Amino acid sequence: MMIFLLYYKETYNEEYGIAVDNWLLDRVGRDPNFQRQITPVTNPYCFKVMGVEIHGTSGQNVDSLKRVKRSGNETLYFLHAIIQCGHIFPTAPDYLDLLPYPCKDGKDPVALDQLPHIFFAANQKKFATELVDYGNNQKVRLIAIPKYVETEAMVVVNLRTLQTSQIIPHRRI
Repeated sequence: MMIFLLYYKETYNEEYGIAVDNWLLDRVGRDPNFQRQITPVTNPYCFKVMGVEIHGTSGQNVDSLKRVKRSGNETLYFLHAIIQCGHIFPTAPDYLDLLPYPCKDGKDPVALDQLPHIFFAANQKKFATELVDYGNNQKVRLIAIPKYVETEAMVVVNLRTLQTSQIIPHRRI
């Protein structure tokens, strides 16, 4: 699963004479102390970047719903249903294994207490996205991210506008 986020600021690069995004600065040698690293995270994973709340899974919750409910097999349909029921893993523990989380405050960690700005499921068959308005100016960008191993596709999200696009690199033969 690959997802990249576009940041607001751009910086002018004298060497190339163009404005570049901050995440590219390490490649053009502007910050020698910056080191990229891969950080393993839990499934599901919820985080916030520049005020944008992002919730996502590696797709088992959607796949489990597809096995239980035969009608409508579009990933966005099931992402919308997950948001409506308010639980990230609605088929657990009956159809999907889920380890119990110890909760000191009594809250369910996989229950959606508030709507995220972006909700995604990875490892899907194809890329799909939709911006859903749930009223009261609460909009959620639903994203189905295809399997990286099969498609080598990545998804880019603009945090300011929540617009998404898919990047498919050219394969060398």
